[in-house]
Amino acid sequence: MPATLIVVLDSNEYIFGIGDPTSESAALLDALATRDWQGTLVVATPWMVEREVVRNLSALAPMASRTFYFLLAHAPWDGVTYTDPPSELVLKYLDLGLAEEDAIIAAFAEMVNAQYLVSENRHFLEGLKSDAFQVINAAAFLEMVKTGT
Repeated sequence: MPATLIVVLDSNEYIFGIGDPTSESAALLDALATRDWQGTLVVATPWMVEREVVRNLSALAPMASRTFYFLLAHAPWDGVTYTDPPSELVLKYLDLGLAEEDAIIAAFAEMVNAQYLVSENRHFLEGLKSDAFQVINAAAFLEMVKTGT
């Protein structure tokens, strides 16, 4: 792994992880929140993910969004980035067939030089081939950080 791993979690990782404590996404959030990642891992979060997570968690339970913001306030999370990715990057991912919200998230991952976009979204997992970052699911990312590869 690189010295500092930059990771973007898709909104579904938060929604599934906070909404279902038995999910792989919950295990991922727990591992990220409880291990000391100082200088080795940063979770970058685009505004699009924040918007999707808050909208969906508010429908699940009134207080669920607090858990999301609690996570964002602690290492290895780096808060929320409100800067839009360059339009040419968004267009690149739209041209690859992603929906607009997914294209913004993928463009953000490339903009921040993320090595991984972690998602359960089949459009990302099955359809997106990017030279800029690798798309993997929560289980694969958990395995990777456990083995240190």
